[in-house]
Amino acid sequence: MSTQLLAPALYIDLPPQQKLALIAIADNATPDGEATINHERLAARLYAGATRQEAVELVEQLESAGYLTRAPELDDLFDRESFGFMVTIPERGTEA
Repeated sequence: MSTQLLAPALYIDLPPQQKLALIAIADNATPDGEATINHERLAARLYAGATRQEAVELVEQLESAGYLTRAPELDDLFDRESFGFMVTIPERGTEA
């Protein structure tokens, strides 16, 4: 868990589902922002009934918004279904 990423994620102004996804991802990131994302596991952490496809779409939305950047060197780090990302969350009060 990275409190350096998790704490600022709590204050980001995002739609609720994106915010939940960002918090779940930040919770599993290293302090350097490295994270691997397994869409099925992410869906299970979001809310009851969340699907893999919803998790994929949320990751894409967070990537488009600049909070996630693909890091293929981290792919499959823990399992063959994981994708590597760098997580970037601005400090509280510095977001645009």
